[in-house]
Amino acid sequence: MNLYTEMRICFARLLEASYITAGNGGSYCLERDGNTLTVFFEQSNGEVDWLNNLDFPSVLYAHMPCVWYCHRGFARVFGSLLPLIQNALLDPTLSQITVCGYSHGGALALLCHEFVWYARPDLRGGKLHSFAFGAPRVIFAPRGLCPGLKARFADLVLVRNLDDAVTHLPPRFLGYTHPHPPLIIGERGKYSPVDAHRADAYLAELSAAEQKAERRAK
Repeated sequence: MNLYTEMRICFARLLEASYITAGNGGSYCLERDGNTLTVFFEQSNGEVDWLNNLDFPSVLYAHMPCVWYCHRGFARVFGSLLPLIQNALLDPTLSQITVCGYSHGGALALLCHEFVWYARPDLRGGKLHSFAFGAPRVIFAPRGLCPGLKARFADLVLVRNLDDAVTHLPPRFLGYTHPHPPLIIGERGKYSPVDAHRADAYLAELSAAEQKAERRAK
């Protein structure tokens, strides 16, 4: 299975998942298959989510020995969800965890990925896979990420439909950044910056990228 097929399947499952909405409006879904756990985080689905999206002053977010700062609203939402999913994430019988999120959920997926990387060293090196589709910027690092923090996101794939405006927020001039450059799908000018963020646009461009990858492989 090529990467684009994996992403397309993950995104389609994400859209159909049965979500539980908890504190601060965050929505998650846990699906276990044998020793594999998949964690899904839903896009914004209400007023509380949007208020958290716009609460972008940075706050200290630390897992020692690397101290870092992130978007206050996303930190608050993930902090309210973590007690509900932590036992599942720390289950020692798991041999693989996949984390997927879209838009607001993509920001939560990034924070979840970092938590699992920190708390489950046994899953590093190929047993933790994460996808954040159309995710806004989460990390506050005006001077760039330290190498130790960068390493935590090596197995996180950020996916951007080329003109998607949300993936450029909060603006870089406020000090926010992605942990590494996103994987680009889509074509320049095919969608407006708003339409490029829509779920149907992501699904269409993931399918197109999958077909291109299959043709190259032949």
